[in-house]
Amino acid sequence: MNDARQQMLERIAEDESLTGDLAGDAADHLRQWANDTALAVAQRTDLDDETVQRQIRAVRTAARRAAAQAGDVAVAQQEFTRIKDENPSSSAPDAVQPPSAPVVSPPAASISPSITTRLRTWWERTWRSTKG
Repeated sequence: MNDARQQMLERIAEDESLTGDLAGDAADHLRQWANDTALAVAQRTDLDDETVQRQIRAVRTAARRAAAQAGDVAVAQQEFTRIKDENPSSSAPDAVQPPSAPVVSPPAASISPSITTRLRTWWERTWRSTKG
C-alpha cells in the first residue's frame, strides 16, 4: 500500500464526524465498519488511487448517513454500495453542498416597522374578537 492510501486510512481513522452524535456500542460498530471497509478498499491493487480516494469518501458519506439513522451498519453498507461507483466527475459525495445562493437573515433592526405594526394590529384585533 502506498503512502497516499495510508494517509487516506489515517484520515478516516481520525475523523470524529463519522459517528455524528452516536455514543457507545453503536458508535464503535459504525467506526469499526468504516475503518474495515476503508482498509479493504485501500488494499485493492486493481484500483487506481483516484478510485480508492473516491470510494473512501463514499465510506465517510455512508457512515455519516448511517449515524444520522441510529448508526445502523447495514444502512452504512447499503449507502456505500449505492454511492461508491458514482460518476467520478461529480462532486465529492461526502462534501456538504453549499446552497446555490447565500441565505442571510436580515438583522432584526432592518425589519420594516410597518410589518411589525401590522402584525401587532392583527393580533390585537384577533385577541379582542375572542374577548367580546
